[in-house]
Amino acid sequence: MAIPIRGLLAVLATALFLQSASVRAGAYDELIAAANRDDTAAVTALIERGMDVNTVDSQGNTLLMIAARERNKALLDYLLKNKAGVRKVNRFGDSALMLASLGGDVEAVKQLVLANADINPQGWTPLMYAAYNGHGEVAAHLVEKGASIDAQSASGMTALMVAAKNGHFAVAEFLIKNRADASKKDQSGLTAIDHAAKGGNTRIAELLAR
Repeated sequence: MAIPIRGLLAVLATALFLQSASVRAGAYDELIAAANRDDTAAVTALIERGMDVNTVDSQGNTLLMIAARERNKALLDYLLKNKAGVRKVNRFGDSALMLASLGGDVEAVKQLVLANADINPQGWTPLMYAAYNGHGEVAAHLVEKGASIDAQSASGMTALMVAAKNGHFAVAEFLIKNRADASKKDQSGLTAIDHAAKGGNTRIAELLAR
């Protein structure tokens, strides 16, 4: 029995849609894989073929976040020039600036700050991320550009507490010299000196005591 023209068109439309969806899914997988392996040329080619510059992976990481995390300067440059969203966050609340700060990539931090990334978001801040891994140059740049030294996370942690807890003397000293408030307490009632003492970081505890 012959298929009515209208039914045939519907079947063809469905087939084309499924084929198109499959092609898009393949391009998406290729784009994320290329970003993760630092293949800037492949990412660029896919974006220029129509893929979204703000494409995200399964954890909500944008291409810009991946470039910042992987310290891929060429890709970071390209994405910023193509207006990638610098204030987007992944499912954990991390931005590209936070990831660059955590990794100690001061040049990426400078670029992202210049592109109007959020220096003082709610919760953990880029300065706290820099303090977590002891990245003094990143911390200094963030403070110079207006980072709030005494901002507190949801649990009450400050950048000084983070540096004290993790034993990063130079960052703790820098924060104190820039008037970080050592008397602030977290939700457990602990101060920076308490965190230093608990972590066995005697030199920082002595610095804070002075």
